[in-house]
Amino acid sequence: MTPTSRCAVCGDPDRLGLAVCPACGGTEGEAADRFLYVVPASSRRDRLPLRDRIARAVGGSPAAEAVEAVSLGYRAMARVPAAAAPAALEALAGQGIVAYEVPVNRSWASIPVSFAILLTLVMVTGLKAGFVVAPSLLILTPFFVGLLAFSAWRGIRRPLYVAHGQDRPAVPPALVTALSELPAGEAREVVIRLARSTARVLESEAMSDSLRADLLSMLPEVAEAASDLSALDRALTDINDRAAVEELSAPVIRAVGEMEAARHRLHQYLMEVVAVVGRLHGHSADTLSSAGERLSMLTAGLRGEIEAYQDVLDQFRTEG
Repeated sequence: MTPTSRCAVCGDPDRLGLAVCPACGGTEGEAADRFLYVVPASSRRDRLPLRDRIARAVGGSPAAEAVEAVSLGYRAMARVPAAAAPAALEALAGQGIVAYEVPVNRSWASIPVSFAILLTLVMVTGLKAGFVVAPSLLILTPFFVGLLAFSAWRGIRRPLYVAHGQDRPAVPPALVTALSELPAGEAREVVIRLARSTARVLESEAMSDSLRADLLSMLPEVAEAASDLSALDRALTDINDRAAVEELSAPVIRAVGEMEAARHRLHQYLMEVVAVVGRLHGHSADTLSSAGERLSMLTAGLRGEIEAYQDVLDQFRTEG
């Protein structure tokens, strides 16, 4: 992807080349599990150009102090899915911004060393003064240092690249992850259609809590099925390429037929899911419960389809 790539859901350009833009929920929730931090400029002369590039990269009108914090590595540039991080880093590099990724659960490691040293000095000085001058500092110093550390930790976790003035239904995390990982192809197109329908459906006030839960619970398995479909397409393409230059054995030909049948079943399932979710949008509350039952039935049947596919793929790899 390039900085001029477009969001798969809404079609708007995305400056970091993300599959799902911030306005559609691509930088929020459990799917966005990586922070991107900017490597500070090595010289005073380069600091102002770096701040200008950061401001242009995020769009909108970011506050000067926020851009300054990002340029010094004191605040995250963006929060993105792990699968999208390499493309985002490449997009930033193309705009003259060198950055690196950090897992969300290790964001504390991005607190600048200079700040950590400062906190240590404050702690040592405060405790020493507590022993010598004012005993109350023995309690106040750890509290104050802890407050500063928490404030710094919270600050570095506030990404600068977020949605600006957009009010759209967010795509569920499972589908954000799938769109970030899937290559171009039929499986990705199916997930795009599902993401658009699902975002609209979940925003509907007619959705009951039970149906909403059914829909959200099935999405990770649907995303996994789409990933299996994409992998199967790639495997069949590789087989066809090999068949063009060499004759395939009878066991491999038989395995290919079984793989194609498994692919057809997976594709039919995914298309049925897309159709059912699409019908949920605009339905009355009275008809949503029956659609929810159908969703549950489809979810229950999906596991067998995936297992059948895996068995066939393993057979091909063994015999091929």
